[in-house]
Amino acid sequence: MISAKPFFALLLLAGITFSVSNFLLNGSLNEPRNLGGELKSPADSLYLWNISKEPPFKYRVLHKVLVHGSYKVTVGEKNDNEIFFVAYRCGAFLLHSLAILAFYFLLVQINLKETAFAGAVLFALMPPLLLAYNVPVHTREDTLAYFLLIVGLLSIIKNNTPLILLVAVLGVLCRETLLILPFVNLFFNKNQNIYLRLIISAIPFGVFLLVRLYFGAETYDYWEGLTWNRNNMAQVIGFGYITFGFLWIPFFLRFLGKRSNFAFNTVIYDSAPSVFFLVATTTFIGGIFNEIRILYLLFPWVIIIGLHYYTENKIEIVEHITSKKFKIYAGVTALIMLAITTYAVKLISREFTSQYDIPYLTWAIVASVQVYLGIICLPYFYTKLKATLNK
Repeated sequence: MISAKPFFALLLLAGITFSVSNFLLNGSLNEPRNLGGELKSPADSLYLWNISKEPPFKYRVLHKVLVHGSYKVTVGEKNDNEIFFVAYRCGAFLLHSLAILAFYFLLVQINLKETAFAGAVLFALMPPLLLAYNVPVHTREDTLAYFLLIVGLLSIIKNNTPLILLVAVLGVLCRETLLILPFVNLFFNKNQNIYLRLIISAIPFGVFLLVRLYFGAETYDYWEGLTWNRNNMAQVIGFGYITFGFLWIPFFLRFLGKRSNFAFNTVIYDSAPSVFFLVATTTFIGGIFNEIRILYLLFPWVIIIGLHYYTENKIEIVEHITSKKFKIYAGVTALIMLAITTYAVKLISREFTSQYDIPYLTWAIVASVQVYLGIICLPYFYTKLKATLNK
């Protein structure tokens, strides 16, 4: 159970981040016209949900069943655009909050209670969730996917077979990228025999095929994402880094070190390289990289490994960041980054416009913060990397 104090604090944080993305920065849920763009529906007929008639979105039925179903329970046979807009907003906030709370619960369950609250805050404040409803992130069913991913991983760690199967099937009905759950269970759940793991993997894959047969397998431009990514490598690198920022460093550094004996490592640590390869590759081939909500499916691995790295090196890290040398370095770097960011903001304001309402200024500031945090972390991690390689 989540105790009251962190529960309400995280719920408040969810409300703040949700509001910043939507109301302060004019996100997709700020007004019907914005949501109409996300759902490809007229602003006065959002309930048509036209995007759900196109592949691959029409195969992602779970989110629509939940949101549209709750809307229909309220209005019955008639249609009411205002009520639909409210229902969609409420559903989005509920799923946004559930994902944050569920991640906190996962961290507590895997022996990271000391850093669980900090981990949930990191999850909420990373750009893919902080700016979840701003272009080019395009969040729709993704917070539901994050919630199912968390529940699925916890069920694998606890070896709860019925829950593993249930969440794996629901995950496929949410979005196809959640096939990583049966993948993780098949190759990294050593508490199940191979036959059971094969059955659990076969069922969601069968559901994946049945959904496409039922709704009609349509062709579309499968290589649109790959073409865009190949032609925009600067954005691939930039948004790829922005997704987790400084947390990428301990994530990759950890692969070079000795595996810890924490109970959760059998699943999280062993699967991390394979899951990273799968998510990064499929995002590059089948998705558009600057829609960082897709790459953010790596958050359980990246954030958990980062938190565990901190717990193992807490004394050394605290000594480092409280040293006079670090404070001077961080301060000077902050001044330099502030000057660069100020210049970049003025340049963007003068030179850049977007027909897609991309908030360039917001992303420039976010990128600046992520780069700054990465730069001030580099000396410490460089020292650790040298020590690891010299062992």
